[in-house]
Amino acid sequence: MRERASGLPTWTPDGRHILGPAAEIDGYVVLAGCNECGVTHGPGLARIAADLVLGLPNDADIGPYRVDRFPRLSDERLQLEAERQYLARHPKELGKAPEPFGITIPRSSR
Repeated sequence: MRERASGLPTWTPDGRHILGPAAEIDGYVVLAGCNECGVTHGPGLARIAADLVLGLPNDADIGPYRVDRFPRLSDERLQLEAERQYLARHPKELGKAPEPFGITIPRSSR
């Protein structure tokens, strides 16, 4: 391997992807906010997005990922909430492993 490139992870205020039609632009489908899950979730999300673009049926419930779910957040609040999601997984304290999605993982009693 001579070279490797990777895009920057993008974060959403609620830790969920953004997927669905954009209300303002007819025929425009948005797929964004990888939340560091793009490799694992990308293929399935891309399939749903392709179905939306092509007008094909898909049984996936994309309601929780809708594009317009942050209408009341100011730009500053949107940024702060996205940073909070990032820091939940990557705390600033050295040596402290992050808890995924705020879930407490039981520690073994060794």
